[in-house]
Amino acid sequence: MRPILLVAMLAAPVLAERAVRRTGEILEGGVTVSMAERRVTQGKKVFPFEEFHLVEQDDGRMIWAPDFRARLRGYEVLAAFRARTTIARVALAAAKAGLPDLAASLLAEAAAAGLPDDEGRAIEKEIAKVKAKSPAQGFRDGLERDAAAARGLLPRLLIERAQAALAEPEAREGGLRLLREALLLQPDIPEGRKLLEAHAPSAFPLGDARFWLDWHLDLELLGARTAPEGELELNRARSHWRPDLYGLVSSPVLLITPLRETRVVGRCLAYGRLACETLAAMFATDQPMKRHASPLTIMLYTDHKEYRQHSGAYLQFEDREFLEHTVGHYSPGEQVSRFFWYADPGAERRIIGTCVHELTHHWLEQQCPRYAASQLRRDGNLPGHWIVEGFATFMEEGRYSAERRTADLFNPRSYSLDVVQSLATAGGLIEWSRLYAITGKDFVALSRENKTPVIRRWSLRKSLCSERRIFYKQAGATCAYLFHAEGGALRPRLIDFVIASYTGQSDKLDPRVAFGMAPEELGGRVVEFARRVASGWKP
Repeated sequence: MRPILLVAMLAAPVLAERAVRRTGEILEGGVTVSMAERRVTQGKKVFPFEEFHLVEQDDGRMIWAPDFRARLRGYEVLAAFRARTTIARVALAAAKAGLPDLAASLLAEAAAAGLPDDEGRAIEKEIAKVKAKSPAQGFRDGLERDAAAARGLLPRLLIERAQAALAEPEAREGGLRLLREALLLQPDIPEGRKLLEAHAPSAFPLGDARFWLDWHLDLELLGARTAPEGELELNRARSHWRPDLYGLVSSPVLLITPLRETRVVGRCLAYGRLACETLAAMFATDQPMKRHASPLTIMLYTDHKEYRQHSGAYLQFEDREFLEHTVGHYSPGEQVSRFFWYADPGAERRIIGTCVHELTHHWLEQQCPRYAASQLRRDGNLPGHWIVEGFATFMEEGRYSAERRTADLFNPRSYSLDVVQSLATAGGLIEWSRLYAITGKDFVALSRENKTPVIRRWSLRKSLCSERRIFYKQAGATCAYLFHAEGGALRPRLIDFVIASYTGQSDKLDPRVAFGMAPEELGGRVVEFARRVASGWKP
C-alpha cells in the first residue's frame, strides 16, 4: 500500500514536532525529516521511516505515515501517552490535596496504562508524605472529571487531526476517515458532530450526515453511484421485497439492499466487481459476441430469514431445502444473485467466497463475450456438470485484494486441493469416470450428509465432508490443475470446455475429446498436482 504523504517531498529537511515509533516511543522537539533519504533525525539519533507509525507537524498536520492504519495506531499511542501523563498529574494533585486513596487509585490506573516506573515512584513518595484530609467535595469531583477527560482523549485528538487535514483539499479523505474513527469511539461527541455537519452535503437523499460519511468513504470512493430512481430492477424489488431499498451501480454490478452497514455493502460490491474483471480478462477475445448491456443484479439481504423468504421461486435443479445450507446462490430464472450477511468473525471470508462463486455463474450466463445469449443452453441432462461448479469453486478459492484490485488464482491453501490429496490417500474420492459424467440432475441427487473425514493440511484439523462437497472440491481441483499445470498449456482448453458447457456442445464435454485424456488419467494428474502443491510447488 502506498505511504501517505501530506507534505511535499522537498529536498531540504522538513521540521517536525513529533514522531511516533512502532516501539511506542514518542520523539518530540528537535525532530527533522529527510524525505529524500526517508529518515527521521533527533539530535544525533537517526531512524529509518520504517520504524514509525507517523510523523507530524506542530499544528497536527501529518508529514508521513505508511498507511491509514499505521497513522491511526500512531494517534492511539499518542493519546495513550497523554492520557496516562495527565492522569499521573491528577494523581499528584490528589496526593498534595490530601486525598491518598484517590491518588493511589489514579496512580495504579496510570501505571497500568504504561506510566514509567520512575515517575510512578516519585508520585508514590508524594502520597506517602501527606495525611488524609477532607477537602471540599467539589474539588475531588473536579479531579475526577480531569481524569475522566484524559481517558476520553483519543476521539478528541482524532477530531483535532481531522480538522487539520480537512483544511487541506488533498488531505480531505484522510480527514474524513479520522472523523469517522472518532465518531465510532464517541458517537455523540459535539466537536465531531459539528465538524461533520460542516463538511457533509446539505442534502443527502438516503439519510443523515453520519450515514453520508459512511456512504462516501465505503462506497462513493469505490466509484459506486446510486442507481437512478427509474431503474427497473430497483423499482421491481421495492414493490415485491421492501420499499426502503437503495441501489448501487459499480460496473458491471447493480447491488440492491436495505443494509445500512456501508462497509459490508462496499466489500460485497468491491469483490463482486473484482471477480467480474478477472473473468473478463480470462475470456477476452478479439471478436466479442454482443451481449445484453444490463448489469449483474445482486440482492443483499439483512439476515438468513429474509434471504430464505425472497429466494427460491425460480431455482433450477434444486429444492428450497438447500437454502437452509447456503449464504448465497445465483438464480438463473431471475438472472439475480442473492446473498445475506451475518455477524460472525469468519463471515466476511465465507460470504466473499460465495459472492465470487455465484457471480462466476452469473457472469458466464449474462456477460461472457465468447457466446451470444441465444447460444446459452442450460440442460440438466448434459454430462460434464463438474465444470459448472468446479470452475466457480476454482474462482472462489482465488486470493483477492479489494484494496489493491488484484486477483491471484493460485492458492496453495486451496481447500479443493486439500480434499483431493487427503482423500486420495485415505479413500473417499468420487470415481473420476463417474465425476466427469455427472449431469445437472445427477448433481442434485448427491448426498448432503457429512460423513467422510478429511484432514486440512494447513490446520491438521479433521472435518467431515458430504458427497456433494467432495464433488465441488474434486471439480475445483480439476480446474486448478488445468489452469496452472503444464506451464499453462491446458488453460485454453479449460476455457473452451467452459464455453462448450454453457452453450450445450455435448460432443465436446468428454475429457478424451477436450483434453486428450481418459477420465482416470485426468483424475490421476489432478491428484498428483494436489500432492505437488502440498509439497511446495508454485506456478
